Amino acid sequence: MQEILPEGFDRSLEMQKRIKPIDVFIGEASDGHAELAEASLRDTGIVNNLYRGRDGAETFALVRDAWRGCKDVTLPPLLVLLDCGLPRVGALDVLGTLKSDWRYSWVPVIMMTTTDDRRQAEEYRHLGCEAYVTKWAVFLGLPGFVTKVRSLTNRAVRIASCRRIIAEIRSCGAGTLDLRSMSDVARTCRHRQAHIGKEVKDGSATP
Repeated sequence: MQEILPEGFDRSLEMQKRIKPIDVFIGEASDGHAELAEASLRDTGIVNNLYRGRDGAETFALVRDAWRGCKDVTLPPLLVLLDCGLPRVGALDVLGTLKSDWRYSWVPVIMMTTTDDRRQAEEYRHLGCEAYVTKWAVFLGLPGFVTKVRSLTNRAVRIASCRRIIAEIRSCGAGTLDLRSMSDVARTCRHRQAHIGKEVKDGSATP
């Protein structure tokens, strides 16, 4: 059945309204490339605050400081973009450090490259990056890149929400929970939400 939409309806704008802006971290050595990437990202409507590191060490330090600045035990939703040619500490090392640390392993990471190297792409994907894109796709805001960014943004918001709920459960003495898979997180959140719903129905929940 063909979907009937109101006259003048723009699905992309409607989707953009439903996306919650998040903090974005860019690791990019070139000032010009960083400005183009920032302009493109702001056009997607997903950017709350944007931070830029000029090398791998500075970029990781920015993400680490975001963790240290949190009052909660979990990071707020965020997105990281790394230039594959980062100086000082390479993008491969930054990606590996992020994905091997439980505090940051869930954070979506997009690798940006000037060349479409399949071997390099596989190497980054093996370490856990969520997307491998050319810089031209980023600079021009190509539809595939925009769709991916919005999808990862929504995912980051959902995961951050789940982790916050689990942190609250832990603080109430619920014991150690396994956060290693999305299915475990989702199952725990559904259980918690159902429990809260039951308390409200029974009148035992506090407002």
